[in-house]
Amino acid sequence: MMATNRRVQRLIFARHGESETNHLNQFSTLPPGAPLSAAGHLQSIELSKQLNGCGIERIFASPLQRAADTAHVIGQALDLPVEYHDDLAEIRVPPLEGEPSSIAMPIMDRVWDQWTRQGQLTATPAPQSERGLDVLARLRSCLDHIYAGEFAGPVLVVGHGGMLQLTVPVLSVNLPDDHGQLNWMRNCQTVETTWDGAALTCVRWGEEPPGAEARSAAPLTPAHTVHGTDDRSASFRPGTGE
Repeated sequence: MMATNRRVQRLIFARHGESETNHLNQFSTLPPGAPLSAAGHLQSIELSKQLNGCGIERIFASPLQRAADTAHVIGQALDLPVEYHDDLAEIRVPPLEGEPSSIAMPIMDRVWDQWTRQGQLTATPAPQSERGLDVLARLRSCLDHIYAGEFAGPVLVVGHGGMLQLTVPVLSVNLPDDHGQLNWMRNCQTVETTWDGAALTCVRWGEEPPGAEARSAAPLTPAHTVHGTDDRSASFRPGTGE
């Protein structure tokens, strides 16, 4: 087999800090979205401290308010520019916007099973909503853009729980497709990966590496996980759309 010798880009994916809708347990996927809560702002400051010294070269972020606010806090702390990309926005589910999580979650749970366990990436959670395939194409487009930048150091990508928990496992060579469904990301929790222009390899998911096969690429630091908030209000469960 011929060696590809492809360049490898280090990527750190981060979920945004707690938003006002997270705090209220409301489903929200559409722009502009709610700003960070007071707790979310503190989480973003704490994450910026944990990322300091990692050598991050650039920050890319979703333009939705909660992600943009998180990226702005980190960018100011690290003295780095932030580039906003629509392709990093949350999974779009207009009919469920503003619904309580108790109503939205069962609907989203069903489509998550279709996407990650049944391989039905053309399924949609509701009318006029995105397919899993559409969301994957968006992230892939953004990753191609980042890869073309040929950054020498790690790149931080600030996005959303639903989008990242679907796309990162599906695009990773060493994770099952439902890994994100089983290991949902808390606010300001990070996932460390490498991207060779064709596939992701997950180095660390939150506090635990995904498996021995991922350890060939050493993690940048110990896990970047921000604690101190109630899991129900500050966490993404597949289905909450945040």
